[in-house]
Amino acid sequence: MTVEIENTNLIIKSLSGGQVIRTMSESASNDMTKNLTRFYRPRFSLDDSKVYFETDAWATSPAIHELDISTGNTRFISDGYGLIVIPQGEYAGDLIANTHKYFNGGGSYDWYWIIDPKTGEDVSNPVGDSLGFFFDISVCPSEVGLQVD
Repeated sequence: MTVEIENTNLIIKSLSGGQVIRTMSESASNDMTKNLTRFYRPRFSLDDSKVYFETDAWATSPAIHELDISTGNTRFISDGYGLIVIPQGEYAGDLIANTHKYFNGGGSYDWYWIIDPKTGEDVSNPVGDSLGFFFDISVCPSEVGLQVD
């Protein structure tokens, strides 16, 4: 399957013949967890049953959503941007995203976290402010399963 963004639609097509499997149109909401406008960074789940994508949301962060390809249902997962699906290892199938958080004493930071797509919760200590600690980015990104925009 492939996923494309055309104008205000997220379109999932079969690889053979390019037949449209699922189309999702933008849907605006004042609730940022339900706002589905301006789709970007679509990524397939490891089993190709879902598409994770980012949408416009808060001033400090986009929102990450999930589209179930078979049902067409969508679900908010977390705030964050720079979405990556981890291709292998202990956290295979989990997501990495850069999320905006606040220090207890004031101020804020933007670090990458591993996020469980089922719960939207962080599943580990932060990866940090660079993915170089998590992936060997000296190799071609596609060799470690990253999709680079």
